[in-house]
Order: sequence, then structure tokens, then C-alpha cells
Amino acid sequence: MKDTVRLPILWNTFCAKLRGHIHYYGVSFNLAHVRRFLHRATRILWKWLNRRSQRRSMNWDQFHRFLKTHPLPRAKMYHALF
Repeated sequence: MKDTVRLPILWNTFCAKLRGHIHYYGVSFNLAHVRRFLHRATRILWKWLNRRSQRRSMNWDQFHRFLKTHPLPRAKMYHALF
């Protein structure tokens, strides 16, 4: 039996982790780093989604279309330090 996680469950968990990161690190003068983290984490997820089987799950354009219908949390400043 395979131990693969379905995409909706994986996506909800991924977005929850990103929201937690944004809430914790979303402070004054740190939005550029949070945006960079979101981009890198999204690239890593795309890479690992394509490793789940012998053939590619989706290319980068298909992944962008998926992101339009299932958006990621946005980087936002939650805590003003100054």
C-alpha cells in the first residue's frame, strides 16, 4: 500500500505551515525575507510533488494555474516593531 498523501490534504497542511511562518516572522522590515521564503518553499513543494511517481505530476505552468485556483497565503506585516 502506498503512503502518498492526497494533494488537498498536503496543500492544506502546506498553507497552514506557511500561515504560521508568516504570522511569526511578519514583522516590520522583514516582508522581503518572508516573500523570499514563500517563493522558495513553493518551489520546493513543486519539486517534491513531481517526485511522487515515475512521471511528472505537473510542469511549472500547470502549477501556476493550480496556484491561481488555490492561492497561497500572502506575506503581510502582523507585528509592528517600530
